[in-house]
Amino acid sequence: MRFKRSVSFFETGCAAVCLTLFLGGWVVPSVRGAEIETIRAAVPTMAMNFMHTALARKVGIERQEGIAVEIILMRVSTAMAALIAGDIDYNFAFESTVNAALQGAPVIGIQVMQDKPPYMIIARPEIKGFADLKGKIVAQNDTISVAAYVFRQVLRANGLKDKDYSMIGAGNDPQRLTALVTGRIQATTFSPPTHLVALKAGMKSLGLAKDYTRAANGVGTTLKKVKDNREQVRRFLRLLLKTDRWMKSHPKETIDFIMSEYKLDKETAASSYDLFIPTLSDNGQIEDDYIQEIIERWRQQSGAPAGVALALNAGASRAVLQRAWRSIVFGISRS
Repeated sequence: MRFKRSVSFFETGCAAVCLTLFLGGWVVPSVRGAEIETIRAAVPTMAMNFMHTALARKVGIERQEGIAVEIILMRVSTAMAALIAGDIDYNFAFESTVNAALQGAPVIGIQVMQDKPPYMIIARPEIKGFADLKGKIVAQNDTISVAAYVFRQVLRANGLKDKDYSMIGAGNDPQRLTALVTGRIQATTFSPPTHLVALKAGMKSLGLAKDYTRAANGVGTTLKKVKDNREQVRRFLRLLLKTDRWMKSHPKETIDFIMSEYKLDKETAASSYDLFIPTLSDNGQIEDDYIQEIIERWRQQSGAPAGVALALNAGASRAVLQRAWRSIVFGISRS
């Protein structure tokens, strides 16, 4: 899908979001009035990568920020179209935001939550190594997504060319797990906790994606949203940043939440937590060279012309992020 717009650019202000927030206690008390604003956000899967909003609701951070986040499960391509149409407010697909912007969409990346891919490569038990995937069918939720890119990079690093296998879009985690167990596909990637569910079903791990490549997972919105509703964007960022910090400083309580939310035993939940936490960004920022790498990657995949201009510094998103950071650390609510 291509998006028509007179000026194509992508702004990111994900630098300078260093947190020093400490949230002590299981429940965060509300500091706002009774008014709660509902916002809608899309996720490509219900995996732990996107559990921030559910956890924020559980521990009171959502209420503290005066927002209620409605999470909608959508394929990446569908979610981007919905974002541009105004049917959703935010999209948890940072790199796909870059891709859309390169094609002219008026979208903006506002935060990086993970700067390392959280995926484990999972194959059927008869697959002994990556070489056995030659001539086989592998799958991702969508063939044009950051997860698909990561999977291809891992396969390339292990000697497979794109022509050596077929990659299909096979839906969300439960759908891909069914396809893997039944033999419709021979390999895929899963993030916590589905990777452990697959292993317990007799599937085989071929390794971790973060050992081969890097990729950013985060959230994007529209330029219009940042321009017209900066306060909402700020509160949403505060929610994500606080929750990220809370997960790191409350391992026991987060593991308890994972057990409850994903119906897992304690050992599985703890193992999932241990795999998930190291993939989180330390401070929400992303380096300029990493941004350029992402841009060039998607430029090549999308066929966008080299002359497409992308604004990489300052801009609206940086201002919003800095305001969120100041309000978290110092309690300042105005610019």
